[in-house]
Amino acid sequence: MALLPDEAVLVPVYDGGEAFRRFLPELLAAAGADRVLVVDDGSSDGSGDAAAELGAAHVLRLSPNRGKGAAVEAGLRWWRDRGASRVATLDADGQHPASVLPALFAESRRRDAGVVVGARDLESPEMPPARRFSNRTTTRMLSFLAGTPLFDSQCGCRCYATRLVDRGLLPESGRFAWESEILVLAARAGETIASVPIPVLYAEGGPSHISHVRDTLRFLALWLRLALKR
Repeated sequence: MALLPDEAVLVPVYDGGEAFRRFLPELLAAAGADRVLVVDDGSSDGSGDAAAELGAAHVLRLSPNRGKGAAVEAGLRWWRDRGASRVATLDADGQHPASVLPALFAESRRRDAGVVVGARDLESPEMPPARRFSNRTTTRMLSFLAGTPLFDSQCGCRCYATRLVDRGLLPESGRFAWESEILVLAARAGETIASVPIPVLYAEGGPSHISHVRDTLRFLALWLRLALKR
């Protein structure tokens, strides 16, 4: 695939392990090494060094670990400063194949969307029951706050318009809740939130950095804070 000059890709990684090392070469070959930024969020396993060794032209290193949201935000600012108007994000564990990028960018342009979310089939048997329940519940709760239907709010496969940076629509949350908060902030500011269907994939060997108790509490705190601002 050939990305347009104002299109770019961002991969936040924290201790990505072998799953990241398997996934990155495919992405670099598909999108072009000069159009991919890897943001190493304080990894202790050499993920940033591995990205450079595998051919990534751009590696941004954060230290200490700041959380996924902070890594995505740093990457959006980095690409905005270099002229990109649309930035796709893919998780480092290989759950999102590079083949979804053309659909993300095309929908972003067609709808002039602030955010395009890769929407998985939440009824798919490939998705664990607990994950299906969590995703449906949080997406409904966030849709209520946003005042518009949202899609697969836990999915990290997205395309962001970098004008969100210029409009000051970046969240206070720095970790996983960042991806939930930006949907509500963008929708409340009048930005279009769109979606494209993507496959349900769970990569083998990909590490999870989600703490179900801690991150559930963070989400509830976020929901209450946004509800008070309605």
